[in-house]
Amino acid sequence: MVTQLLTQHWGYDKYIRWLQGLQKQYTDRRNLLLDHLLATFDISEEHDDSFLGGNKVYVARDKRPSWTLEPKLEEKKGKDTWFTFIPPTSGMFIWVRVHLVNHPAYGKSLDDPTSLEAQLFDKLARSGLLVGPGWIFSTRVDENIPIPPPELSGRPITVPRLSGRKHGDPSGDPEDHDDNKYAHFRLAFASASDDEMTRAMVIFSTVLRQFFKDGHL
Repeated sequence: MVTQLLTQHWGYDKYIRWLQGLQKQYTDRRNLLLDHLLATFDISEEHDDSFLGGNKVYVARDKRPSWTLEPKLEEKKGKDTWFTFIPPTSGMFIWVRVHLVNHPAYGKSLDDPTSLEAQLFDKLARSGLLVGPGWIFSTRVDENIPIPPPELSGRPITVPRLSGRKHGDPSGDPEDHDDNKYAHFRLAFASASDDEMTRAMVIFSTVLRQFFKDGHL
């Protein structure tokens, strides 16, 4: 169908204009999503020293009043980070890495730490925002553990454990991908309208704030 349109109706010039228009739409929607994050959280820029070195990594924390007295940087460095992300330069998605290690319940429960990721995914979905959990895209899933479909019927969601570098993960420091410490979610912006994006970001910020500040969902 695309080939027929290109050869019989559009021609090369019109096809290029269509691609440029599509690029503009995706860029505008990406910028709208990033604007919402910047308005809702305290965002700072850091340099990425991992295998993706050279990218600008943005660190998101709870937004505080400007008059709040902050503890010394050496005491707070990294401890108040809620999530990090790299603004995409192309594509239709943005990946966020949620720092479970900074959750109040992290390390204090006998439960599997990955249940924090499941709780957050479940609450986002129940609130009306469906995100892509990172483990369904991973090539590092242990062979013996099946990936279950998302269960939104009240039953617990099981998050499979990832195997890290023991299966030859080439992506640098395994600490970066420790599923006990971090959860990864993919947010799609390509098809959302402005109103849908606004509602989605309200849900995301509200649920994430409850998750980190209340310590439960």
